[in-house]
Amino acid sequence: MRRMIGFMSSNEPKTETPVAPTTIRSMTPVKSLVKVRFECHSMPLAYYNDRFDLQEGDVVYVSGKLAGEPGVVVSVTTKFRIHTSDYERVLSLLDLTIHGSFTGVRDKMVSFDQIAITPEQFGGWVTPPEDPKKKKDEDEDEDEVISGEGYTIDINNIEACEDITSAIAERAVGYCTEGRVRYLCVQNGVGHAYVEGTKWYRVDFHFNDGMMTDIYCDCPYSDLCKHEVAVAITLRMLFKQPQFKNAGDFMALDRWVFWQLASRADSITI
Repeated sequence: MRRMIGFMSSNEPKTETPVAPTTIRSMTPVKSLVKVRFECHSMPLAYYNDRFDLQEGDVVYVSGKLAGEPGVVVSVTTKFRIHTSDYERVLSLLDLTIHGSFTGVRDKMVSFDQIAITPEQFGGWVTPPEDPKKKKDEDEDEDEVISGEGYTIDINNIEACEDITSAIAERAVGYCTEGRVRYLCVQNGVGHAYVEGTKWYRVDFHFNDGMMTDIYCDCPYSDLCKHEVAVAITLRMLFKQPQFKNAGDFMALDRWVFWQLASRADSITI
């Protein structure tokens, strides 16, 4: 499902996007009772907030039945008296600021500005925080990630990689056709990507001279998976484009996602 953050997308021509006024946000939490509007609910719902200095128009994730659904804050009051047990809480505030310039490359909007959108920022948009009520018991053993020497993919000769099965290759091509590699960046030889599957998966890797190494995806598949191969195919597609001649660091964002965010960004040049 292509729902991300709950505001209107835009298909306006590619001209300079108006610059919204920059708002200085306090880092000090302000206790408040806020009403949040969700696409899936007809009326705004009230939530208690003690983590952020919230303002109208903010996009948040909450606890409770609508956990995982992005909602827009429509009212904020600091004048209230409640029993906290009667209210679900605001869990996270989405950072929708984007600073940088972008150019269209195939189905992606690409920036060669390193800080345009960080992997952590994008991850905060698409992977809601875990509801504290559903967290595992602290006494349970932590899940440990262990990997061997890792896989290597030459993006200029993906077909020669013996670790990619035909079934995985076919599924990866399908993912690329559907544009499921929504976010991809490389900075200082380290790459990160978010791929939309049955859920959001993050792929981490090293990238140098067309070689992907130390590849890891947080999906449960232990061999090279379709998400990792889809990232390799997307990298090959991008580096075949003239804009990527002599390119170093870059960030590529799905066009549909980009236009969703453009109306809320502080500063974008197209």
